[in-house]
Amino acid sequence: MSLIGGVKSVRIGSHLPSVGDSADITMGSKTRTSELGLTGVAGQSEVHRPGRIEFELIDDGAVSIDTLTEITDETVTLVAPSGTFVLRNAAQVEDVVLNQATGRYSIVFEGPDKVRRF
Repeated sequence: MSLIGGVKSVRIGSHLPSVGDSADITMGSKTRTSELGLTGVAGQSEVHRPGRIEFELIDDGAVSIDTLTEITDETVTLVAPSGTFVLRNAAQVEDVVLNQATGRYSIVFEGPDKVRRF
């Protein structure tokens, strides 16, 4: 996971919510582990790790949080000084958490594909 600072905008399909200035991005990959047999390494197992984008939404009423929690199979685009990150076929996962002190929601999207950086 990498922390991206200076987030300028996030687009979720046709929705353009107000967002905080940082995000955590997991690019997504395959993780391989050696499998041991009686004579040593007998092969490898492989686990797919999905692409993931986590960020904070500012609760200003621009986009309904109910709408965002129902999103599946959507493209999430995050624009920051370090590049544009795109996660296709994404769905909102995990609990949406409201920090009442800051008026921000923490929201997570995952998709079957890697996060692409442009």
